[in-house]
Amino acid sequence: MSSKTQPAEKILGRLKGLRNHMQADEVPLFTVPAIWDGGQGQRSMPCDVVLTNQRLFGYVYVSFPRERLFLDALSLPTIQAVSLRHNTYEPVFRELLISGGGRKIHIRAPRQKIESLYAALRSAIEQYAPTARPAHDDEVTNNTQHPAPTYGRQEIRTSFERSPRRACFCHNRLPRPKATVTHFTSWQG
Repeated sequence: MSSKTQPAEKILGRLKGLRNHMQADEVPLFTVPAIWDGGQGQRSMPCDVVLTNQRLFGYVYVSFPRERLFLDALSLPTIQAVSLRHNTYEPVFRELLISGGGRKIHIRAPRQKIESLYAALRSAIEQYAPTARPAHDDEVTNNTQHPAPTYGRQEIRTSFERSPRRACFCHNRLPRPKATVTHFTSWQG
């Protein structure tokens, strides 16, 4: 086994049914357990976040007692911004905000895991999604150049009383708090 296929085989062996949902020539590069919030429903989904050479996706496959599948993906060429966020009201978790293709995805995990995902995602975008690649098939004829994604870090300071987590516990709804971004760094990839 070569050094590149060994981590891929390890990921494919650990995540049941993942091989069936991979695209042609897609190779898993990195995986981390996290909470995926794709903004499409009312709930966040605890899942394995899988980074491949073509996509970033949240994945859960359960076959017992009944078969269930969660697969929400975002292709690497469509990613426009990646922001690592630290909310002061969440001491354990950090958040990765990924936007692209008209969507915003929030991924929450402990600090070390989210930092590793941030570094792996940045590396994968630089290596597998060059900026000259079109995001949609119909743009091939326009020769549209896509700018490199913007990477940044944010520290969001707000009290727990104004946080969305408190609103879930107290009011069973999720309003967006007015937060102050105290530190933001941004750079082009």
